[in-house]
Amino acid sequence: RIRPVIDAKDGFGGGQHVVLIVEDEPLVRSYLTETLETFGFATVGAASAREGLAAAERLKCMELAIVDIGLPDRNGLELAADLRLRWPDLKIVIASGYGEQALGRLHSDSRVTHLAKPFDADGIQRALVRLGMRTSIPDSPTSCGSAS
Repeated sequence: RIRPVIDAKDGFGGGQHVVLIVEDEPLVRSYLTETLETFGFATVGAASAREGLAAAERLKCMELAIVDIGLPDRNGLELAADLRLRWPDLKIVIASGYGEQALGRLHSDSRVTHLAKPFDADGIQRALVRLGMRTSIPDSPTSCGSAS
């Protein structure tokens, strides 16, 4: 699923905003993918922190990452912190059944929000709105600076 997005002009699938989904549960990842695609986003999925970071490195430019807190190979908060260091403007949604306190030190970051599990399309939409994102087909992708 990542190759068409990488190969598309400017790293975007047909001018769409790109969302990285890092979720180890296939059905949850599939639901996030379908929901975000109905909102007009291009998506790239990963089942682990290692896969997610590798996908992010290949993409280089994405608008949003949705990260499950309980990944099999690493804590999702650690992955989110790494993503934040490399892409300072990246918006991040932390999916967790533990409540907002699970955000830890990322709680004070205005570009990070919590998505309570279990969630539905309305919950996903509310999380995106909290980050200032539109949930209809976007006008044009955000320009991304270079990763450091």
